[in-house]
Amino acid sequence: MKLRQAVLLLICLLAGCRSGEQSKPVYSTTGRVMYNQQPLVGAKVMLYPIDRIMLPRETPVGVTDGEGKFTLSTYGTNDGAPTGYYRVGIVPADLQMEGSFPLTYVDPLRSGLKAQINSTATTLTTFELSGPALAK
Repeated sequence: MKLRQAVLLLICLLAGCRSGEQSKPVYSTTGRVMYNQQPLVGAKVMLYPIDRIMLPRETPVGVTDGEGKFTLSTYGTNDGAPTGYYRVGIVPADLQMEGSFPLTYVDPLRSGLKAQINSTATTLTTFELSGPALAK
């Protein structure tokens, strides 16, 4: 359990590293996360540029709402994401879910989830996740 918490903390910390200066143009980006055909509420969706997965400068992040929808933020709230190809990691709202959420989705290198941001407003394809029923 401690390893799981360490991995989640590391991912969250990396997602929180922002330079404070906008160096790339960003484009409005929205999406949705479903888990076992239900909206995944309060999850953090993090995009990692494929060309700089270890220490990316820009790491767009969004938090899902009651319908599983999110809007990405890179430099400011809901400002969008830079163009490019990304690997995606999704961290559930409750980090203490006792193993019910597959860690595979948390790790952008293992999740198999990818996103492409274009130089226009982008609506990502819904991320359809599956696994054991989540504890309420």
